[in-house]
Amino acid sequence: MCTSLLSDLHTFYRMSSYQGLWRQVFLLGFIFNNVFHCVTSSQEGRLNRSCLSSYVNNLIDELKWTSVAVIQEHNEESLLLNTTKQLVYNIHDVNSNSLKDIYTIMFPAVNVIMALNKTLTQQLLMKIDNFDSHSNRTTNFQHHSYLIILTKSQSLLHDALMIRHLENVAVIIQDDVSCPNSPNTCKETHMYTLHNARGGREFVPVSDRRATRATPLARFYPNTQYGYNNRRLLVTTLAAPVYVYKRITNGTAEYTGYVFDILDILSAKLNFSYDVTQPADKKWGVLENGQWNGMVGQLSRREVDIASADISVHHGRSQVVDYIYPSFKSDRLDIIYRKRTDSTGHLFFVAKPIHPGVYLIYVGVIVGLLMLFFLVEHHCFIENEPMCGSTQAVCRQVAEIAWEFVGSVFRQGFQTQPRRNASRILLASSWLLTIVITTIYSANLMAALTAGTETVRISSINDLVDSNYSTGMFVSGTPYDVLRSSEKPVLRRLYDKMLRLSKQDAGIFSSDEDSHMARVMKGEHSFLIYKSSAEVYMANDCLLGLIGEPVSSEYEEITFGVVKGSSLKSDFDGIIYSLKESGMLNALWKKWTTGSNNGQCGVDRRGKPITLREIEGVLLVAGGGLGLSLLAILVELCARHLRRAPLF
Repeated sequence: MCTSLLSDLHTFYRMSSYQGLWRQVFLLGFIFNNVFHCVTSSQEGRLNRSCLSSYVNNLIDELKWTSVAVIQEHNEESLLLNTTKQLVYNIHDVNSNSLKDIYTIMFPAVNVIMALNKTLTQQLLMKIDNFDSHSNRTTNFQHHSYLIILTKSQSLLHDALMIRHLENVAVIIQDDVSCPNSPNTCKETHMYTLHNARGGREFVPVSDRRATRATPLARFYPNTQYGYNNRRLLVTTLAAPVYVYKRITNGTAEYTGYVFDILDILSAKLNFSYDVTQPADKKWGVLENGQWNGMVGQLSRREVDIASADISVHHGRSQVVDYIYPSFKSDRLDIIYRKRTDSTGHLFFVAKPIHPGVYLIYVGVIVGLLMLFFLVEHHCFIENEPMCGSTQAVCRQVAEIAWEFVGSVFRQGFQTQPRRNASRILLASSWLLTIVITTIYSANLMAALTAGTETVRISSINDLVDSNYSTGMFVSGTPYDVLRSSEKPVLRRLYDKMLRLSKQDAGIFSSDEDSHMARVMKGEHSFLIYKSSAEVYMANDCLLGLIGEPVSSEYEEITFGVVKGSSLKSDFDGIIYSLKESGMLNALWKKWTTGSNNGQCGVDRRGKPITLREIEGVLLVAGGGLGLSLLAILVELCARHLRRAPLF
């Protein structure tokens, strides 16, 4: 610096635009400043590298550093042994790109040794300290860098306190002291480390390794014990059932819910605090005109640190944001609606427990068994005997037997005793059929009377499209992307209907979930929603339900989003993994998904009408009885023919 002083002085004098006295004043100031730095630099002297080399290498071995960046003032051999991977830089070649390269190569442990004079050390410290604020959230020197400063200046300890962000800084000071038994000068080395105390930041001597049980990292860098050292992050979110609830208290927004419980655990473990904001457009994030909107847009523009909401993992989004893994929930898209109550047909309510077709089949079987019973009991039609009597007598006999059959349905008894085995088999078959039908009818009628009013359900997306229900969804986020890009005909029909209705009804694509659910509660409206959120609404209203067909059969991963390349990802990943393995995530989910009715609502407790398919087995039994009866008749006729004797 001293050798270039005259050249710099000549250049300043030639280029200065000041004249007269002012020119002389500035010239004197320039001379004083340069001479001062020249003198202090000369007084500081150079470090005794051979003396420091052993000390620094032992320190690196104890810290178990496998790689380190060395920034020094002169082009000379590195202080470190070849056993450590080194990136050696001359201070004059270090710029913003160099620092970004050092961070990228060495992350997550950015180990840096600075062997410079006091002035250059101060300049480089300030540059690294402010680097994160200019890197647009792509670096985190504040938390992930570990600095060792080699100096001969005791005053550097005070000057280094000017840094505001860096957390892990150690200073090794090499003093010149007189040795009483030697004319030579020996070197004494002292180590200090930055510590965030209650009263503020200060450099404290590193404790003797034999006097503490702390790990080497905690002893040399004590702030590593305090996570992010109360660093303040900016979080974006949007309200969604279970995941995020927003409440305004005295003009202040308060956020709670499943994801904020997880965020609070992360905050406690990593020792950071956060502020909460929301996207101005109230959207989750889709690509429109080449730009991402909503929360995804905030992350892509690096305006926030974290998106704490029900952010679904989507291939397009992964190009501009990073996701925290493992995900804290898997969910799928469904459609919630309010079932209509059936206000028609109350006069025939008692007939509803059984399908009308079953009634027809039952009546047909009973009539068939009745006619066959009459023919079997009155063999005169086969034998052509005179006992059959007149037509009027036959009709009277048929009526009497029919009345007996009807009475047996209610009393399960029969006054007239059958005279033949075939008749008895037919009667037993009819009774078995009657017992099963009446039992099913009684059970379903009791269930219908207990459950209350019948409802009309929608069993598929096609039924929804064909109904007079409208369907709404957010015009941003994964549901919108899934529906508008789907190739499934049924989803195309649904989306086309929504577009058609939206021309007269702006609420179809509203971004307000409360507005959609208010319309759902009134009826005639449905809403695309994640199943887990829908179940919360259904737990408090038994008339709310999901259609019988999900919008997407595949489950989506729900997790936090962070800035692309953010150092937060590696720290968050490990904690979320431990929370999932321990079952804490499931416990938090149950906390927010227990409804006011203990989860009983939404479960259909009504008996459904019995159809022919459910009683096929009973009809087979009746058919078997008919077959046995016919077989008995044939046996009796054959026996009579062989004996040539009257049947009675």
